Amino acid sequence: MQPPLRLRSCLTLALLAGACAPPDPYEGSFELLPPVTTRDGLVWVDPARDEVVFVLPKAESVTTRRAAVGDEHTVVAWSAATRDQNSVLALTIPASAKEEDIDEQLYRFPADGKGDPVVYDVQAPFTAAALSPDHRRAILYFGGDGSSEQLHNANQIAIVDLEGKGVENVTLNGFGGTLKSVEFPGQIVEGEQTPILIGGVAHDIAAFLADSEVVLMDLDDPALDQVAVPLGSDIGFSPRTTLLRPGNGLFADPALFVLSAQGSEVGMLTLIDEGDGSGFTAQISLIPVGQTSSDFIFYDSASVPTSSPSTRPPAPSCSPTSAPRAASSSRSAAPPSGCSCATSTAASRSSPGPATAPSSAPSTSAASRTASAASPSTSRSRPASTSWSSSTTTAC
Repeated sequence: MQPPLRLRSCLTLALLAGACAPPDPYEGSFELLPPVTTRDGLVWVDPARDEVVFVLPKAESVTTRRAAVGDEHTVVAWSAATRDQNSVLALTIPASAKEEDIDEQLYRFPADGKGDPVVYDVQAPFTAAALSPDHRRAILYFGGDGSSEQLHNANQIAIVDLEGKGVENVTLNGFGGTLKSVEFPGQIVEGEQTPILIGGVAHDIAAFLADSEVVLMDLDDPALDQVAVPLGSDIGFSPRTTLLRPGNGLFADPALFVLSAQGSEVGMLTLIDEGDGSGFTAQISLIPVGQTSSDFIFYDSASVPTSSPSTRPPAPSCSPTSAPRAASSSRSAAPPSGCSCATSTAASRSSPGPATAPSSAPSTSAASRTASAASPSTSRSRPASTSWSSSTTTAC
């Protein structure tokens, strides 16, 4: 028995309407990367559909926008919001190690999902990103967790210009330690450029913290010499964070203090201009603090005495050597008048005989330079000179 003509017509229209209906974007599985918070709303990456989903609440309504990212040959490794929350970053990498001629790219989307993204060729499947407090840059690198399954150079980084479209691909010229984190010690005010003055020259310095070493780089000119600072693997010094003391009337040269995750010493890197246009270098002092420190802070106020012959402590001497071993002791000393702070005295000496450098370190003096043939840039590295002498340091 056939259905009536009117019913057959309705069934035919229903089937035609179903065939012409747009596909349901929520049909099937819907697995997303963790959400990213922006000024305008929430953003998810939908890896299965190669899309970024923007969910924008306004009053009592919600607007949803979608933007394409990558293609069927790539996958989104991670996403993050910029520090000002005006943009969303997403890194695409080859979907598998068998994919050839597929470039890793960083996408920068507007937070509201409107307009085309800015795309950067970053040349490596980086696993982590450090965003500068002045909002100008993102540094992509391989974190210490080793989560990348792609073949990569662990010392490679990418410096991304978040105000434009440029990217600098650079190789760190350190002593082979695994990179743990990246810090911007001179940038202390959010959203403002605060360069470090070394010998009257402004530098925008990034500190790359690795196992038992720190590498310093001027981000305004990555082609300048990098400063590689070994901090003593033999004493278990593992850099955890840094703190900058700018130059002032009492101490003309700025100093970068390095806190160790373990051990009983704080590293003090006095930053000195080279004077020949090649950048800056660092003099190293290790300050015994007794037990392992958990944090530190820079104290500066009007009560700190100004420089004068009677109050200024003697400048620490510096004897360039190659990674010496030293024994240290400490004793308490009275702080200068008007300065309520801790003071420690470090006495140290070089070990007898020629000093030995770490096995992966180049055997060079403080003035020597090594060029990295593997680096895409023209940057060079210089081991910092090391100061092992008796000196008084006031942590004010």
